[in-house]
Amino acid sequence: MRDIVIGVVFAVLGVLIIWHAREFPTVGSLSYGASLFPSVTGAGMGLAGLALVFGNIKSVLAQRQHREPVATAVLMTRAVRVVCPCLLVVLYIYTSDSIGAMPMLAVVMFVLLCLGKVSLKLSIPTSLLGAGLIYYIFTEYLLVPLPEGLLG
Repeated sequence: MRDIVIGVVFAVLGVLIIWHAREFPTVGSLSYGASLFPSVTGAGMGLAGLALVFGNIKSVLAQRQHREPVATAVLMTRAVRVVCPCLLVVLYIYTSDSIGAMPMLAVVMFVLLCLGKVSLKLSIPTSLLGAGLIYYIFTEYLLVPLPEGLLG
């Protein structure tokens, strides 16, 4: 069922991207312009979403015949796993200016790895090295200034 919901979300986002990209300007006499890449991306997202939906309908219908009750604790765990990444993105947005991008990236990665039931022995170095690598790539290669916060 979850794949069907994700498929619908992808299909709707694809349509919204295509609809928004229609408003982008074209270059001179060319029939394409800034809207080409977003339109192709939106079409890919829409088609992938439809493939997810139609590819999983049969399995969902089969599961409905053999449905078992789900415990409240399992539902709460699933809800936390869905809501937590969204909350972490909001936390990063509001705190990265004062704390810094690299420490917040490390915290976000650590929490997500812990949610994925990765051991502490692996999640701590992975989040620290990953945050450092992301910070380095963005600041040195892509030349995107990230907030330094406590580091600056």
